[in-house]
Amino acid sequence: MEVILLENIRRLGKLGETVKIKDGFGRNFLLPRGKALRANEANKKVFEERRAVIIKENGEKLKEAEKLAKKIEGLIIPIIRQASEDGRLFGSVSSVDIVKAIKDEKKLELHRNMVTLTAPIKNIGIQPVSLTLHSDLTVQVHVNVAQTDDEAANNKAAFLKGEYTGPKNRKSDDQDDVAAAAPAVEASADDEEAA
Repeated sequence: MEVILLENIRRLGKLGETVKIKDGFGRNFLLPRGKALRANEANKKVFEERRAVIIKENGEKLKEAEKLAKKIEGLIIPIIRQASEDGRLFGSVSSVDIVKAIKDEKKLELHRNMVTLTAPIKNIGIQPVSLTLHSDLTVQVHVNVAQTDDEAANNKAAFLKGEYTGPKNRKSDDQDDVAAAAPAVEASADDEEAA
Protein backbone atom coordinates (compact mmCIF):
# COMPACT_ATOMS: atom_id res chain seq x y z
CA MET A 1 0.00 0.00 0.00
CA GLU A 2 1.20 3.52 -0.76
CA VAL A 3 0.27 6.43 1.47
CA ILE A 4 0.89 10.17 1.66
CA LEU A 5 2.24 11.09 5.09
CA LEU A 6 0.40 13.89 6.88
CA GLU A 7 3.18 14.30 9.47
CA ASN A 8 6.82 13.35 9.95
CA ILE A 9 7.07 9.75 11.10
CA ARG A 10 10.36 8.51 12.42
CA ARG A 11 11.93 5.73 10.35
CA LEU A 12 9.23 6.12 7.70
CA GLY A 13 9.33 9.56 6.10
CA LYS A 14 8.60 13.28 6.16
CA LEU A 15 5.31 15.14 5.81
CA GLY A 16 4.05 15.06 2.22
CA GLU A 17 6.15 12.08 1.11
CA THR A 18 4.54 9.13 -0.62
CA VAL A 19 5.83 5.92 0.95
CA LYS A 20 5.17 2.23 0.47
CA ILE A 21 4.09 0.42 3.64
CA LYS A 22 2.57 -2.88 4.67
CA ASP A 23 -1.21 -2.99 4.30
CA GLY A 24 -1.89 -3.77 7.97
CA PHE A 25 0.25 -0.89 9.23
CA GLY A 26 -1.66 1.49 6.99
CA ARG A 27 -5.14 0.16 7.73
CA ASN A 28 -4.66 -0.37 11.46
CA PHE A 29 -2.42 2.53 12.47
CA LEU A 30 -1.69 5.32 9.99
CA LEU A 31 -5.08 5.80 8.32
CA PRO A 32 -7.33 5.57 11.43
CA ARG A 33 -5.11 8.01 13.36
CA GLY A 34 -5.06 10.56 10.57
CA LYS A 35 -1.31 10.25 10.02
CA ALA A 36 -1.63 9.39 6.32
CA LEU A 37 -3.92 9.27 3.27
CA ARG A 38 -4.07 6.53 0.66
CA ALA A 39 -1.91 7.57 -2.27
CA ASN A 40 -4.42 7.86 -5.09
CA GLU A 41 -4.96 10.73 -7.54
CA ALA A 42 -7.90 12.24 -5.65
CA ASN A 43 -6.04 12.25 -2.32
CA LYS A 44 -2.90 13.70 -3.94
CA LYS A 45 -4.98 16.63 -5.20
CA VAL A 46 -6.62 17.08 -1.79
CA PHE A 47 -3.24 16.99 -0.09
CA GLU A 48 -1.74 19.58 -2.45
CA GLU A 49 -4.73 21.89 -1.89
CA ARG A 50 -4.46 21.51 1.89
CA ARG A 51 -0.63 21.33 2.16
CA ALA A 52 -0.27 24.77 3.79
CA VAL A 53 -3.01 24.04 6.33
CA ILE A 54 -1.53 20.63 7.17
CA ILE A 55 1.95 22.12 7.63
CA LYS A 56 0.51 24.86 9.87
CA GLU A 57 -1.42 22.31 11.99
CA ASN A 58 1.71 20.18 12.32
CA GLY A 59 3.66 23.25 13.47
CA GLU A 60 0.99 23.99 16.11
CA LYS A 61 1.15 20.41 17.38
CA LEU A 62 4.94 20.75 17.63
CA LYS A 63 4.60 23.97 19.67
CA GLU A 64 2.19 22.23 22.07
CA ALA A 65 4.62 19.33 22.39
CA GLU A 66 7.47 21.78 23.14
CA LYS A 67 5.41 23.33 25.97
CA LEU A 68 4.78 19.86 27.37
CA ALA A 69 8.47 18.99 27.01
CA LYS A 70 9.44 21.96 29.21
CA LYS A 71 7.21 20.58 31.97
CA ILE A 72 8.56 17.02 31.96
CA GLU A 73 12.11 17.00 30.58
CA GLY A 74 14.51 15.59 33.16
CA LEU A 75 11.67 14.59 35.50
CA ILE A 76 12.51 11.84 37.99
CA ILE A 77 9.40 9.70 38.36
CA PRO A 78 9.09 7.50 41.46
CA ILE A 79 7.49 4.08 41.02
CA ILE A 80 7.18 1.83 44.06
CA ARG A 81 7.40 -1.93 43.43
CA GLN A 82 8.16 -5.09 45.34
CA ALA A 83 11.50 -6.73 44.55
CA SER A 84 13.66 -9.66 45.56
CA GLU A 85 16.70 -9.32 47.82
CA ASP A 86 18.99 -8.78 44.82
CA GLY A 87 16.83 -5.92 43.45
CA ARG A 88 14.95 -7.77 40.71
CA LEU A 89 11.31 -6.79 40.42
CA PHE A 90 8.46 -9.23 40.73
CA GLY A 91 7.18 -8.37 37.25
CA SER A 92 8.28 -5.26 35.39
CA VAL A 93 7.50 -1.57 34.93
CA SER A 94 5.52 -1.00 31.73
CA SER A 95 4.78 2.05 29.62
CA VAL A 96 1.30 2.19 31.21
CA ASP A 97 2.91 2.39 34.68
CA ILE A 98 5.18 5.22 33.55
CA VAL A 99 2.29 7.22 32.02
CA LYS A 100 0.24 6.73 35.21
CA ALA A 101 3.18 7.87 37.38
CA ILE A 102 3.63 11.02 35.27
CA LYS A 103 -0.10 11.72 35.55
CA ASP A 104 0.07 11.31 39.35
CA GLU A 105 3.23 13.44 39.62
CA LYS A 106 2.51 16.29 37.16
CA LYS A 107 -1.21 15.94 36.33
CA LEU A 108 -0.37 15.58 32.62
CA GLU A 109 -2.19 13.34 30.17
CA LEU A 110 0.13 11.26 28.00
CA HIS A 111 -0.46 8.17 25.89
CA ARG A 112 1.42 4.93 26.51
CA ASN A 113 2.57 4.92 22.87
CA MET A 114 4.68 7.99 23.66
CA VAL A 115 6.91 5.92 25.95
CA THR A 116 9.92 4.25 24.31
CA LEU A 117 11.39 1.44 26.39
CA THR A 118 14.54 -0.08 24.91
CA ALA A 119 14.22 -2.98 27.34
CA PRO A 120 11.73 -3.89 30.05
CA ILE A 121 12.46 -2.30 33.44
CA LYS A 122 12.94 -5.28 35.74
CA ASN A 123 15.29 -3.92 38.42
CA ILE A 124 15.31 -1.42 41.25
CA GLY A 125 17.11 1.84 40.43
CA ILE A 126 16.96 4.98 38.30
CA GLN A 127 16.76 4.36 34.56
CA PRO A 128 16.38 6.75 31.60
CA VAL A 129 13.26 6.52 29.45
CA SER A 130 12.51 8.42 26.22
CA LEU A 131 9.12 10.01 25.56
CA THR A 132 8.17 10.87 21.96
CA LEU A 133 5.86 13.86 22.36
CA HIS A 134 5.80 14.65 18.62
CA SER A 135 7.39 12.98 15.63
CA ASP A 136 10.08 15.70 15.76
CA LEU A 137 10.45 15.93 19.57
CA THR A 138 11.72 13.37 22.05
CA VAL A 139 12.52 14.09 25.69
CA GLN A 140 14.14 12.00 28.39
CA VAL A 141 12.81 11.36 31.88
CA HIS A 142 14.18 9.09 34.59
CA VAL A 143 12.16 6.32 36.21
CA ASN A 144 13.08 5.86 39.87
CA VAL A 145 11.99 2.32 40.77
CA ALA A 146 12.23 1.64 44.50
CA GLN A 147 10.66 -0.51 47.19
CA THR A 148 9.75 2.35 49.54
CA ASP A 149 9.15 6.08 49.35
CA ASP A 150 12.25 6.65 51.52
CA GLU A 151 14.42 4.62 49.17
CA ALA A 152 13.03 6.56 46.19
CA ALA A 153 13.77 9.88 47.93
CA ASN A 154 17.33 8.78 48.77
CA ASN A 155 17.94 7.62 45.18
CA LYS A 156 16.62 10.92 43.82
CA ALA A 157 18.77 13.00 46.19
CA ALA A 158 21.90 11.02 45.28
CA PHE A 159 21.05 11.26 41.56
CA LEU A 160 20.59 15.03 41.71
CA LYS A 161 23.93 15.42 43.52
CA GLY A 162 25.62 13.23 40.90
CA GLU A 163 26.44 10.62 43.54
CA TYR A 164 24.02 7.93 42.37
CA THR A 165 25.94 4.80 41.41
CA GLY A 166 23.06 2.51 40.67
CA PRO A 167 21.10 0.07 42.77
CA LYS A 168 22.97 -1.44 45.68
CA ASN A 169 23.46 -5.17 45.70
CA ARG A 170 21.15 -6.06 48.54
CA LYS A 171 22.75 -9.45 49.28
CA SER A 172 26.23 -7.98 49.72
CA ASP A 173 24.81 -5.21 51.95
CA ASP A 174 23.22 -7.86 54.18
CA GLN A 175 26.48 -9.83 54.26
CA ASP A 176 28.40 -6.68 55.23
CA ASP A 177 25.95 -6.12 58.09
CA VAL A 178 26.46 -9.70 59.30
CA ALA A 179 30.26 -9.35 59.01
CA ALA A 180 30.19 -6.07 60.92
CA ALA A 181 28.06 -7.63 63.65
CA ALA A 182 30.27 -10.75 63.97
CA PRO A 183 33.32 -9.07 65.64
CA ALA A 184 31.01 -7.45 68.18
CA VAL A 185 29.61 -10.88 69.07
CA GLU A 186 33.13 -12.30 69.43
CA ALA A 187 34.19 -9.39 71.61
CA SER A 188 31.25 -9.86 73.90
CA ALA A 189 32.08 -13.58 74.18
CA ASP A 190 35.70 -12.68 75.13
CA ASP A 191 34.43 -10.24 77.74
CA GLU A 192 32.32 -12.97 79.33
CA GLU A 193 35.31 -15.38 79.48
CA ALA A 194 37.47 -12.67 81.07
CA ALA A 195 34.85 -12.07 83.75
